This record gives sequence, structure tokens and C-alpha cells, in this order.
Amino acid sequence: MVTTKNLANHLEVTEIKMFESRLNAIKEIQNNAMGVEVGKFDGAYAFAIKNIPGPSYNVVKGDSFSSENTIEKILSFYRAREIPARFDLAPQYANATSLQKLHNAGLYQSDFHATLYCELNEEMVGKIKDSPIKIRQMNEAEFDRYGNIYVEGFGQK
Repeated sequence: MVTTKNLANHLEVTEIKMFESRLNAIKEIQNNAMGVEVGKFDGAYAFAIKNIPGPSYNVVKGDSFSSENTIEKILSFYRAREIPARFDLAPQYANATSLQKLHNAGLYQSDFHATLYCELNEEMVGKIKDSPIKIRQMNEAEFDRYGNIYVEGFGQK
């Protein structure tokens, strides 16, 4: 039986694995010219890309509260790289104790992100087939355009 908590955990782990895979691919480009690093701290993953200013890549995902000193270790990881720390806190990790720990570390809620999920039915699949939106692999010549759109999405140029 799939419970809400099991589904939330599955979506969180899937997002972490996808994110780690994406950053490892970027890391392989030109001997890690972007400065990609992935720190693992108990149940938390600290993702860092020194040369991409957007907060989406420089983020902590997973369980940052699995041991007493995890938050401080993560903050030290980012301080050593001169990158601001950002924690994406999934609902299963949010409670009064965890939020107090983040507050005590000088952190506060500044944004909101949601992952939406639904099972596809036959009617939806038919609409997807006829959609004008096409998903394809980006070619190398399009990377600058993607980068510009990505950075503009965060209001940075």
C-alpha cells in the first residue's frame, strides 16, 4: 500500500538522484570547470556549483536533521566554498524541532517549492500525444540560450 509518506519519500529520493545525476554530468564537462561538488552528510546532500549563481543548483536536499551536528557541517561546507547555503526542506522533515534548528543557525524561510504528482489516465495520455510541446535533448549550440533563460528566471544577469 502506497501511503502519502512513502510517496513523499519516493519523490524526494527521486529528485535527489536526478539532481545528483545532472550535476555529475556537468562536473564531467571540461574537467569540472563549473566547480561542481556534492557533499553527503548523513541523510542530506549538499549540492554546489561555484560558477552558477542561481540558487537552484546550490541547495541542500534530504534529511538535514539526522544527526546533531549535520546543519553545522553543511554550513561549513558552503562557507568553505563561499556559496550561500539554501535548504530545500521536504514536508516529511519539517517539524517544530527542525525549524527551530534552522532558525538557530540563522536561516529562515524565503521561498516555496512544490512537487506535483498524479497518475496518468488514458485521456491525459491522448492529450500529451497531441501537445505542441515537444521534449528533446538539447544540442550544444543551444546551451547559451538555455543558460540565459535559466539565469533570467532568477532575476540575475
